Amino acid sequence: MNKAYEVARNRNDNLAKSVQAEFLRLISEPEFPHPKLFAYLAKEADSMRQTLEQKFSSQAPKSNTLKIYKDLAVKRNNLLVEIGTISGMGKDLEEFKVRAKQLASQANPSNSVVNETIILGDGFAKKIEKRMGSLKKLDEDGLIKLEAVHQENERFMAKSGYMMLNFFVSTVFNMSNGGEWLLSAEMVETVKALGKGNKIMCSIRKSIIGFAERTEVTINSATDLQIPEDI
Repeated sequence: MNKAYEVARNRNDNLAKSVQAEFLRLISEPEFPHPKLFAYLAKEADSMRQTLEQKFSSQAPKSNTLKIYKDLAVKRNNLLVEIGTISGMGKDLEEFKVRAKQLASQANPSNSVVNETIILGDGFAKKIEKRMGSLKKLDEDGLIKLEAVHQENERFMAKSGYMMLNFFVSTVFNMSNGGEWLLSAEMVETVKALGKGNKIMCSIRKSIIGFAERTEVTINSATDLQIPEDI
């Protein structure tokens, strides 16, 4: 009730004003039957919230979910290394490989490690996209490798999207059945970062298809996936 009142107090519409007025009437009128009980429940609710947040925070670094997300981020960076090698990224590629390897070596990743792994890949992916936009040709071996990594990227996008959806569905199901596991702000940011990273890999996909169309070569998509061209 306290939180609802704070939200309503910062709004000016009629409903918010009614909520404010009713709230104040309930707790201030002499006939309000349980003022002490209300104060006690508010205090207990806040205590429970803090306990649950602390419990989740202590468990989060050990979470199997976080490890899966770290593995996804590392997988994406490995794909970027392959594309960067094929497209001839030179010094940028070598610098990226060093830092990506350092982050991948973290056995027990934290949210910050996963996020840094994603952010590192985002920056390099943008450089690859620019490079692909200006690339004029590849030899036959390069085209074969590009087609293979293009198909692997599509599978990665599908797996990544499925994992994030499964995470949210499982969380909602758990909470709706009385589970006490809560999303931390850090985990939410990690999931958002993965979503952004997946969109960037979609841009990489478009740049590879664009290269094929521009140079009149054939780059086939993965035969086991049906990905709309407007993705």
